[in-house]
Amino acid sequence: MTSPTAPEARPPVAVVDLAVEGMTCASCVARVERRLNRLPGVVAQVNLATEQAHVELADPVPDAELVAAVEAAGYGAVVLRRRTDAAVPQARHALAAPPSEDSPGERATPGRAGLASTAPEPQASGPTTPDRAADLRRRLRVASVLTVPVVALSMIPALQVPGWQWLVAALALPVVTWAAWPFHVAAARAARHGSSTMDTLVSLGVIAATLWSLWALLLGGAGEIGLHMTPTLVPAAGMPDAAPELYFEVAAVVTTFLLAGRYAELRSRRRAGEALRALLELGAKDVARLDDDGAGGRVERRVPVEELAVGDLFAVRP
Repeated sequence: MTSPTAPEARPPVAVVDLAVEGMTCASCVARVERRLNRLPGVVAQVNLATEQAHVELADPVPDAELVAAVEAAGYGAVVLRRRTDAAVPQARHALAAPPSEDSPGERATPGRAGLASTAPEPQASGPTTPDRAADLRRRLRVASVLTVPVVALSMIPALQVPGWQWLVAALALPVVTWAAWPFHVAAARAARHGSSTMDTLVSLGVIAATLWSLWALLLGGAGEIGLHMTPTLVPAAGMPDAAPELYFEVAAVVTTFLLAGRYAELRSRRRAGEALRALLELGAKDVARLDDDGAGGRVERRVPVEELAVGDLFAVRP
């Protein structure tokens, strides 16, 4: 009786690197990997630090399907590089596979046999997608400038000139809409897939505080000209006629502080990604290949690694 054996994994016919835009947490990585791995013949690994997906294809899946799978998960994607041809599996098993017998006299080297690239090489600074760090920095600057007067007017009664609450509303609305837009988009994306993240809590908190404040301002009597509000531990205590309190400053401060945290996190991830790419650049650039000297011996020649072919013998140095 023979025991059943697992099916042998097929070698990849192509390797594709994708830049994935919009990932903020480990659950985002898992969601993108699940979507990609559902495609036939696809094995994908997503790196949050480098914001890239490394995809090995056992079947000829076009780039458009890979991008569509990432977009179906709720994120953007750009193909950075595609390596194709039989050189992909041969390069992986270069030490084990014998030279091809189908084409005697022709060696399948990575430099000559293909590894064809259909997209430019990724830059060292990160994926070739719009610079989200610059976008977050711009939103953070605008939010900071607008949040300072919102907090000052809301927390210091001496600064509450007639109509101050309407000025606070005008200053806070750009913060809770435009500046907080990345949180709202991420929350909607997670809700579309039946999940929630920290962005969901942020978005709901900002929206709830803003809607309550708008109701209090427009319908609850808090928009009365000449009304002053004193910060208290108990809501509505110490306010004339128990007018409902405004929470524009809460929504603005939460947005500004979390934008600052998101910007710092993104910069840290980018630096980590650059460090990983710098480590990869430290790989060997040449190799000591042992060639036949014609007299039954071997002679060592230093050649670029691109010239190393399947079946070559080389010496490994420390």
